[in-house]
Parts: sequence; C-alpha cells; structure tokens
Amino acid sequence: GILIILAAAVVAAAVTVTSKQYPVLPNLNPAPKKLSKEELEQLKRSTKYRAFKMDTEKIGVLPRNLRRHQLSHPNNKNRINAGFYRPWEPQAYYSLVDHIARLDMGVSEGFTITPNGDTVTAKIDTGLINLNKKYKKPVIISLTNYVDAMGGFDNKDLYRIIKDKDRRAKFIGSVAAQLAKYHFRGVNLELENIKNRNDENFVALEKEFYAVLHAQGYLVTCNVIPDDEQYDVVKLQHFNDYLFVMAIDEHTDDSNPGDLSNQHWVEEILDNICTKIPSEKVIL
Repeated sequence: GILIILAAAVVAAAVTVTSKQYPVLPNLNPAPKKLSKEELEQLKRSTKYRAFKMDTEKIGVLPRNLRRHQLSHPNNKNRINAGFYRPWEPQAYYSLVDHIARLDMGVSEGFTITPNGDTVTAKIDTGLINLNKKYKKPVIISLTNYVDAMGGFDNKDLYRIIKDKDRRAKFIGSVAAQLAKYHFRGVNLELENIKNRNDENFVALEKEFYAVLHAQGYLVTCNVIPDDEQYDVVKLQHFNDYLFVMAIDEHTDDSNPGDLSNQHWVEEILDNICTKIPSEKVIL
C-alpha cells in the first residue's frame, strides 16, 4: 500500500513539474461592469450616491465662493511678506538665505528680560546681521520672556517691571537703545503665559512701548492668538502697528488628529478678525 502511494506521489510530482498549464487565479482588479438601467436607477436612490452628489456639488461651489471672497477682500497692494527667524533651529539660517530676498520684513528672536534687572538683554544672531548687510531688509526683534534654562516662561521680572512706571520707562528705554545700536526697525512683543493680558499694568506697558518707540520712528507689533479672549484685537490695534495672527495649532498632540492649519479654518479666522480691525493691521 505504501509503495502505491509513493508511486502515485512521484507521478503527481512529475506531472506538476512538466505541466505547461497554469492554475486559474482570481482577478483582483476586474474590469468595471456596465450597469443596467435598473441597476443605475437603484444606485441613484442609494445613500452613497446622494452623499457623493452632495460632495461634487460642494466642490463645484468652491470656485464661485473663492471669487466672491476675492471681490469682497481685494488684494492689499501694501501687504507685507514677513518671515519669523528662529536662529536656534538647525535649518533656520539656510532657510533665511533661500528666502530673505523675497521677504519684506524679518522678525527675529533676540531680546530677553535681564534677570533681576530693569533692562533688556540683546543676543542677536550674527548670521542674520551679516546676511542683511547685503539685503538691507527691515528687521523687527522679538522680546520674549521664555527662558531656556528653566524650560518655560519666567514672569517674575516682567511682573516686577510692569507694576512700576519708572521701571517700565527704564526698560522701554533700554529696548530703544538696542534698536538704535543695531539699526533694527522695531520690536515684536512676544510675551506669553501672562495671567491677565488685560491687566491695567500690562496694558500700560504696551501703550508706553508704542508711545515711546513711535516717537523715535520704530514699529511696535505683537503676536495674537485668535479666538482667545485674552487678546482683544480691537484694543490692541490702537497701540500696535501690526498684529501677527498666529493661525496655527488647529490640532495638537492634545486634540483629535487633523490639520495643523486647514486653509478654510485660517480663512475663517482672517475673515473674523478683519471684520473687527482694518486688514492693513493684520499679518498672517
């Protein structure tokens, strides 16, 4: 019995090896079959078809909506193409080299509050200074209260300064002196993690910055976070030349997945802000 089974196996193996016929495999990509009239009518009544039809109609409306938006928000010939420069990022300088010629204005980090002092400390990137000798672009320096060594924001000195008018004056004067030293165009107030941005002392600091620096021909700007009641853009427009609208972080690590800055989301933010203040004040 075993010999018969072995002989059959040998024959089967020989037939398999020498055969020129191939097994029939399933077609994983079949050609679409033409639907009958009845099948087509049934498909049109399905939920899937209605949803698809709705999406295609929405797509068709987009160009018309875009045109209406362009007509109601004409292009500002005086718009500013500004770029934020973060010298500590590995590719920042190379990106600056590639794009500085197309910028109208640069915004660079460089000013911090002197610990236990009433003055500003300037740490200006030499790469930016040397490169800008060729291009001569107006540069605004950000004043920040971020402290690398502490891994966060240090407001102890900031709160101490803003509570006293004389200290505010000394601090603003030191900023003006650094702007004059390096021939910068102005300052961007990038002060974050503030308990109450509408506190009278903090608002006084912003107003005094504007009054003092404007008298000397400098610009004053600040970053604003949309949909945050701490940033009153209607009020801020009166003591800032420009407001940098930070339309980012639509989705973060702490939220559901999604775009960082979806175009429609950004457009809604701009439309909302530009109904409150002149668009000439806004830089995205």
